[in-house]
Amino acid sequence: SVCCLLFLLHDMHDDVMNLRRDLLKLLKLSEYSEMTTTNLSSLTSFVVPQLVCSNCNHYRDIDLYREINSTIDKDSDDEQYRQYQYICNQCHTAYDQTVIEQYLLNHLQRLVLENVLQDAICNKCHFVRNVYYKIYCDCGELYQNLHTTRLLNDTCIILAQIASKHQMTALQQQIQFLNRLNHWNE
Repeated sequence: SVCCLLFLLHDMHDDVMNLRRDLLKLLKLSEYSEMTTTNLSSLTSFVVPQLVCSNCNHYRDIDLYREINSTIDKDSDDEQYRQYQYICNQCHTAYDQTVIEQYLLNHLQRLVLENVLQDAICNKCHFVRNVYYKIYCDCGELYQNLHTTRLLNDTCIILAQIASKHQMTALQQQIQFLNRLNHWNE
């Protein structure tokens, strides 16, 4: 996971891949085994579709990792005072951060709802559970969720990075709440 985070630095791609290969050698793991292959491209992109500029009403998709403009507070040269903004291509006005944060909160809530309301299936006969309180299928096999929580976990990691970079406190609080409830990091 450290290599996945370092992979976000586009100018260090080759160095990160070499580091990953060397770490896997130390652990005596194959570089191409199913356990070690991760989809790095999914971590380097998070698109907000059809974001509308409040000034000129131009809309476009914005990738929250690849398209970023930063401005520094005029009173300080310190990195902690750097503000990140997304700028409209047409009128060069900054997009409203609260609109972006609200979209991200809605996206996260949809993923949580999909995870909670998903179907449970039997691994043996592939029957979908039709009674909520049943733990075992009629064939005696335990029901399991159709999807794992990996997508939700990966999305929480990505959104936590975005929220900390842009000081989106509501999104940070929501992710911290979900992490406390589900203990994904254990």
